[in-house]
Amino acid sequence: MSSNIKELKDAVGFSDKAAVTLLAGDASTRKYYRVTEGNKNYIVVISEAFSDDDPSILSNTAFKKLGVPVPVILRIIPSKGLMIKEDLGGTHLQDIKDQGKLLCYYDTVVDIMLTYQINATKSKEPLYPLSYSFTKEKFISELDMTTKYYFCEYTGRTLTSVDQSELSAVYKDIVDKMMLQKELLLHRDYHSRNLMLNNDRLFVIDYQDARLGPYTYDLASLIIDPYIELSDELKEHLLHKYYQGIKTIVNESKDEFKRNYSLCFLQRGIKILGTFAYQKLEKKNDRYLKYLDPSLKKINDVLIHFPEWKGTVLGALLK
Repeated sequence: MSSNIKELKDAVGFSDKAAVTLLAGDASTRKYYRVTEGNKNYIVVISEAFSDDDPSILSNTAFKKLGVPVPVILRIIPSKGLMIKEDLGGTHLQDIKDQGKLLCYYDTVVDIMLTYQINATKSKEPLYPLSYSFTKEKFISELDMTTKYYFCEYTGRTLTSVDQSELSAVYKDIVDKMMLQKELLLHRDYHSRNLMLNNDRLFVIDYQDARLGPYTYDLASLIIDPYIELSDELKEHLLHKYYQGIKTIVNESKDEFKRNYSLCFLQRGIKILGTFAYQKLEKKNDRYLKYLDPSLKKINDVLIHFPEWKGTVLGALLK
């Protein structure tokens, strides 16, 4: 590790006296370090080598233009897979325990979401995320990953060819219906660990997967968030606030909006199970396992609104 730290310092140009601390990362292969040089802190992100048009760079620029608070990228070294960003500290929305403050922060979080979705529809210049859309195939592949890593390998179930066929048909039905809703800009991973507080101001991070997609997806991501337990009252408040802000853009009734939201909630929830099981089985990372049971409960709470799928093999597997 010490030789890696020295290589990092040499590559970025920090002095030997700079203090380097490895930070807890996300479910990706990226590594994050806090570097303290003198009285200044920096975040260094290490990944595979990338190009100047890397999604994390272009999305940072796009979100900034849309009025979203994102960290400043101070320097990039594409050939070495290095990116130096401003340090926003270590407080995520997940860490806030004061319910009064949490309500205020979540109001702001929904305001930020509405800002990038509405402003993106008004933008007259091409912005990177607006050039691409999520496909049905992408969303179905995420559900297939859950079949492999969670339903089969993690829980040890054996699915017959009939089970597999029925499950594939249900997945296709969920995604087909989900994709009928209006497309808007999505952060794609909008939850309490990707929202940071610095000097009482919220910042958005990990936006490199931004794309166009089903407009309620980010709201579903925010509310199904496995890392924090929101009260039913707060969930309803967020649903109402978002709908009031977006209804003139999407032109849907409250019932249509709630059904679309529930479809995204269901797809996102099933995806989460596969992601966490994959982390355990392929990456030997146990830290997401504690979120499996709470996620299952949230999925089943929504599945009851879809009797056409609850009585299928999917409903049985989610018990």
